[in-house]
Amino acid sequence: MAVTKASISPDIRKRLGPRTLGQVLASLYPVDCQACGRPLDGVPALVVDDLGVTSTAQLTHPRCRASEWNAGPLLPTAPDAHLTWTGMNLLLPMERDGDVEMRPLLLVNPGLEMVFLDHDGHGGRHIHLPVSFQTAGMVTPGPLLRVEQPIDGAVVRLAHGEVAVTLTESPPRTFAVNANPQFLAHARQAGGVLFAATYAVNPHEIRELRDLEPVLAGDRTLMGWVELAQLREQRPSPQQPPGPTQTFVLHHSGQHLSVGVLLAHTAEPMNVADAQRWALRVIGENQAEHLMDWEPTSVGDPAAGWSVMNFISGEDYLLRRYPDGWRLVQAFSRAEGPVGIETDGEMRAWAAAHVQRKTGTRGVRWQPGPAPDGATTLYGQP
Repeated sequence: MAVTKASISPDIRKRLGPRTLGQVLASLYPVDCQACGRPLDGVPALVVDDLGVTSTAQLTHPRCRASEWNAGPLLPTAPDAHLTWTGMNLLLPMERDGDVEMRPLLLVNPGLEMVFLDHDGHGGRHIHLPVSFQTAGMVTPGPLLRVEQPIDGAVVRLAHGEVAVTLTESPPRTFAVNANPQFLAHARQAGGVLFAATYAVNPHEIRELRDLEPVLAGDRTLMGWVELAQLREQRPSPQQPPGPTQTFVLHHSGQHLSVGVLLAHTAEPMNVADAQRWALRVIGENQAEHLMDWEPTSVGDPAAGWSVMNFISGEDYLLRRYPDGWRLVQAFSRAEGPVGIETDGEMRAWAAAHVQRKTGTRGVRWQPGPAPDGATTLYGQP
């Protein structure tokens, strides 16, 4: 059940107001503390981290973080370090041409213990789902929802006993839940699933169709039709007008693997601090207030360089020193730790798949080039 009682500071009550505060509490579930990650016990504290353009409201142990409105700019923990998500699938009866047919629906709540808050334009705040869902093409249920018209930013894969939807924008995120043979058969026949992300309910508490009423009414919910990955892969890529040639960078060092597009290269000698300032100028002043702090891309692996993320768009930037200067790359995908790629061919295939997914570019030719000590760097062009 959603939280019924919480420690709430006076400034949170004043800034949110009773209506928004009530909606926030109705959207939060006391599972894990967002400060320490351990299970919540007793009465949790409500903490708001004000990030400027957006904010987060989350539950913590009062002993870990007392209720407060934190105006930042530093965050005690990453916004989703201990976040719990839940999902379930069902066959939803929907009317079509006078007949009722069963539609496969995958429903997820992306964060039981934390919600995002946005400015409403009138000095108040309202709940909004992570921007990645909207970027993928999902909309509020209603006239804008086109059932069986696939959204661009997600695909679904079916396996034995599992359905998995992947949001393909950077950084990619997958929601996988168990599925019975009946659901999988309907999804294959339909060529996809209806995918819903919501803060209005906890999917694990759905017992009957009427429990879905807030979701279908569009309460704190986004939805879209997601097609099967194999159907997306079989469709010919649309012809794009020729544009400037891009250079893609595939980097492998120690416990780090990444691929992205080269944004800038400078041969000017710089220390780390100067290089980071240069990189921020390249990224652009319009993004400056949305960027988190620079962090080592891979702890214990100096060749992996530095990274910074735009917490609104999710765009991830990598900065590394090479023998011929600094390079700034916008990452399409990256992985830390053992990545399960053992050969050069597998690494190139992995990179080519992410380049095609992000840019539609096929047939990239990879060539070795300048690389930090202890690393392999390949540069690709169409």
